[in-house]
Amino acid sequence: MHQSQLLEVIANGENSQVEFKRDDCHPDDIAKEMSALLNLKGGHLLLGVEDDGSISGLNRSRREAEQWIMNIARTSIQPSAIPIWTCITTKDGKLIGVIEMSPHGPEKPYKAKTGREWVTYTRAGTTVRRASREEEGRLYQAAKLVRYELKPVPDMGLQDFDRMRLENYFAQILKRQPPHKEDEESWTRSLRRRNSR
Repeated sequence: MHQSQLLEVIANGENSQVEFKRDDCHPDDIAKEMSALLNLKGGHLLLGVEDDGSISGLNRSRREAEQWIMNIARTSIQPSAIPIWTCITTKDGKLIGVIEMSPHGPEKPYKAKTGREWVTYTRAGTTVRRASREEEGRLYQAAKLVRYELKPVPDMGLQDFDRMRLENYFAQILKRQPPHKEDEESWTRSLRRRNSR
């Protein structure tokens, strides 16, 4: 990103893929914003820009700011992320840190450390919020990972299912004959085959 592009982005204000942050904000706030951008479609976090678009600049050197951001990305985001870091000097000599979060993060959902817990965040316009259970489930699906709510239940077997509902599922949904009631092996094989698709 060049200086003219950066100034145009700032002039357009915050949006779903652009967030402004002061250099002196808490690391948890940075981690939250970074993870939310990663969980959406990527974007830019501009460090040293106020919410109203005025440029306050970095309060630390380029190198210190870069190390600070990379440390947050490594230790306060799960799985850790590697943002693209750029530092741009404005005409009046102020530094702005540009943190680019890739839209192609393969390991969604990304979680941010907030206090002692790891939380999945997402963006709705310019607002960062805790992802709902459904939103988090969709992030797992998008990454082709097992959704946390679909994990196997220990010590559960065929005897724990409502056989009448299963028979109805085969007849009404799958439009095929269910296995014979007494044929436990066929039932197990049919359900496993269905679940692995």
